[in-house]
Amino acid sequence: MQSAPNSKDLSAYAELINASANAIETLNKIIVQDKKGQTLKELKKMDYDMKKDLLGDAKEMLVLSREDMFKKLKNVEIVEIKSELDSTDNKN
Repeated sequence: MQSAPNSKDLSAYAELINASANAIETLNKIIVQDKKGQTLKELKKMDYDMKKDLLGDAKEMLVLSREDMFKKLKNVEIVEIKSELDSTDNKN
């Protein structure tokens, strides 16, 4: 006939369960931190790619000073555009 576990065995078993629970919690924290780091890295890459797409190639950009821009704007020929809607409104 088996006897009930003594207090030493019960205490050791409780400590073993507690240590296992703490180890699982620690591993869970490590996994969550790793996933957070990966997500942050992917987010930064997406942000970089979006900015790169918005700006295009730097070779295609035209860099001018404010004065140069005004000079170019002064030399622009102004073209008047009339739509068909404007001409039909005048007939009525």
